Amino acid sequence: MLILNGMITYLLVYWKDSFRPEKSLRTKLLEMFCCIGILMNFKCPWLVAAHYFMYPKFPAYIFSILPEFCFNFYTYIIFGLYYVFALHIVFGNLVILANFLCCKMLLLFTILPTEFMGLRNAKKHLYKSRESLRSAEKLFLEYRAMDLLLMKMTIVLGPLIIPVQAVITNLSLFCNYTIIREWDQLDKTTVVILLFWTSGVLVCWLGVLEVGGWLNSGGSKILQSWKHFNWPALERKILNKQKKACRPYAVRVQSYYCIKRLSILKFLKGIVKGTFRALLLTLAKRSRSS
Repeated sequence: MLILNGMITYLLVYWKDSFRPEKSLRTKLLEMFCCIGILMNFKCPWLVAAHYFMYPKFPAYIFSILPEFCFNFYTYIIFGLYYVFALHIVFGNLVILANFLCCKMLLLFTILPTEFMGLRNAKKHLYKSRESLRSAEKLFLEYRAMDLLLMKMTIVLGPLIIPVQAVITNLSLFCNYTIIREWDQLDKTTVVILLFWTSGVLVCWLGVLEVGGWLNSGGSKILQSWKHFNWPALERKILNKQKKACRPYAVRVQSYYCIKRLSILKFLKGIVKGTFRALLLTLAKRSRSS
């Protein structure tokens, strides 16, 4: 609610009357993203359930690790209904979370590229917000207000970042290792599903890291651009002092993790390095046993 209230306040106070966000390309893209999320909420649980009922002993399901005597008609139906119920809850929460993030991203994608920036060619650039936003008494307060909104969001979502990244990393390593090592023994359906898993989770998480890195680099550019404001000397002196109390926008987990531009490269390096390390260890064990 803090995110939505901050966005509505910004819309009502600072956006020009001539700017219509409902006609913006960013708004249409975010609306399309929300519609896709809602569609996935209805479709994915049933698709997973259908796959379960067709292949109940697939390695991703519980019957692949349970003893053979546990598999009967009743457990088969019970676990199928459980998958439908659990996945509806998971996808429903993800859709709600995605809608809040879309509201936040609309606000950030609108103001970060230009609205807080002190551009050198400001006369040639058409700001989408009122000039009162870029005044000595408003700019620092609004920047800090946006930072507080982002901090409130990271307080809730921040503790999930490292566990989710760990799960995605291990899932990707498992899928890559299985595909490479068991390529000749796996059927085409299993290979396609494993490829879909690893590519799907990687694309989603790389998108999260890209947005976090863009946010951090954009915040640094904003603070550096404040020296280009053509204000009186006293106001620029005050702003320079206020700037020392600001830090670049970022998705942080308290004080020990921050998503930056290099986070994507470090994540991909860990995936590639971990996959080949697992393969080399397997080959080493085989050579020792032989």
